[in-house]
Amino acid sequence: MVKVYRCFFKNCIKPIPPPPPEKRPIEYLLWSDPEAWYGTVFGYGGYNKKLPQDGDDVIIKQHWWMVADTKLPCMGKLLIYGTLELEPHLDFVLCAKYIVIGQGGNLIIGWEDQPMTGSVLISLNGNWDTPDIPIQDGPIIGSKTLGKQRKVAL
Repeated sequence: MVKVYRCFFKNCIKPIPPPPPEKRPIEYLLWSDPEAWYGTVFGYGGYNKKLPQDGDDVIIKQHWWMVADTKLPCMGKLLIYGTLELEPHLDFVLCAKYIVIGQGGNLIIGWEDQPMTGSVLISLNGNWDTPDIPIQDGPIIGSKTLGKQRKVAL
């Protein structure tokens, strides 16, 4: 069956993305605080108020502003639907098989008025037998992926 669309976007108008944040909000969560992980879904690091560990899948939930203030584990999937900010004066290795920034999500590495003074290494892991994962309203992605999910209105 063939489907024909007049335009890719609804009413042929490309949506304007929201502007990026300009600074850290007054209220935020710290990665190193077990209480910050309250409400994490079973199967993801941070479940039951435990800090994510090496090999865990990690989700930064929508409306969360999570500030990484400690060494991060080497993750399976890192799904960012809220905001993950790396503390600008620390060194980080952001290690995962997949990093997906969902619609409305942000990965912040430094600010205009407070640039990143620490070092950041993004290490994407996996090989040919690492399973692909489907992205909601998006493509199927393989390991070693850093991607931004966008919702498409048809």
